[in-house]
Amino acid sequence: MRGTLKLTTAVVCSLILSACGGGWTGGGDGDASSGGFPLNPGGSNNDGTQGGGATPDGTGSGTSGNPTSYTVAPSVKGSGGTISPATAVSVASGATASFTVKPDSGYTASVGGTCDGTLNGNIYTTKPITANCTVEASFSAQAATYTVTPSISGSGGTIDPATAVSVKSGATTSFTVKPNAGYTATVSGSCNGTLNGNTYTTKAITANCTVVVSFSQPGSGTLAACFAPPTSTVNYALLMTTPDGSFRYSISYGPGTYNGYPATVTATSAGSVTRTNYSPLSADAGYESASVANYNGATVTCLHTLPSSEIDSYNALHAALMKLKPGEFIDDMHSDNVVCSDGLTTEETDPSRTTFIGIETITLAGKTFANTCRIRVDTLTSSGQLAPNSSAEVWMTSDYGAVQSISSGVSTTRYDGAF
Repeated sequence: MRGTLKLTTAVVCSLILSACGGGWTGGGDGDASSGGFPLNPGGSNNDGTQGGGATPDGTGSGTSGNPTSYTVAPSVKGSGGTISPATAVSVASGATASFTVKPDSGYTASVGGTCDGTLNGNIYTTKPITANCTVEASFSAQAATYTVTPSISGSGGTIDPATAVSVKSGATTSFTVKPNAGYTATVSGSCNGTLNGNTYTTKAITANCTVVVSFSQPGSGTLAACFAPPTSTVNYALLMTTPDGSFRYSISYGPGTYNGYPATVTATSAGSVTRTNYSPLSADAGYESASVANYNGATVTCLHTLPSSEIDSYNALHAALMKLKPGEFIDDMHSDNVVCSDGLTTEETDPSRTTFIGIETITLAGKTFANTCRIRVDTLTSSGQLAPNSSAEVWMTSDYGAVQSISSGVSTTRYDGAF
């Protein structure tokens, strides 16, 4: 009975161990303490993996309960670049993986996903991998950049920076404008902006543009000093530069008449357009005439006139302008009647503000013009406010008339030599 009982016990123990697994967490030695038993096929571990059965020599053959590698899956969200490798990779537990993230021209890259890691240049390296995870690259278009070019018209101070700067679309940029002692600064150009103290800040930049700073030295004279006609007619050329190109035209300044009235300026542009200005006015006299040759095969002459009720007020305005001192301004709200030889008749309202900025010396085409009157003309709205992007600056001399003008930083006209 004892022998039988012993055999039965061994069989029962074998059956129990077979059902419970060769080891609680894997295969073990053949001794009872580790759960091994000769010829024990092994069962399931507590974590669900297969327990190792005991080999004939009593040693265990089980595997670890934790995976030894994980899958890292890369992807690209949207478009704008690539990631390499682009397919899933197997990474040992605790190791890292690297990917090359390459944005297309004009794009920048960023990387997300569940792996976590660091993007250094074009290389993205994960943190130690402890689970299956993802690497997701995305690309965004870079903001357009534009060039802001500063310059100084004449002399009398500095601007800093003095060279072109690159500005992202929609951003602003600032310059330090520093006039010399006794000078004041004004800023024009196509960027538009505000001069606050010595700091000029542009508006939001949406295209290549310019910042043009000028410095003037106020004098004690009046504007009339620069409008006195010379005793003899002076002929000279002007060069106009616009975004569409440039061209020269001739101008005659001095005593003369047009239809019996005093003429002050006659200009011919590229041989096709002639304009004559004259002032003061007499009753029903036109104050500007423009003739356009070969306009639709004909020469068209347009005469600007004032209603008789405005003649006196216009002459009074002209007289008041001549009395302006540096820093003073006057507003002009008159309307013109325009009658052209081709039948066009219209009313032209162009309210403006004329400001006498000051007196300065400038050099153009190798010729120095001393004591020029610098004038700014701004268009006014119907409510009398300054209209945006509508200013023009003119430099007048008593012997050559207007020798330079800058219109909202878009077009520039300068003395180009006598003829």
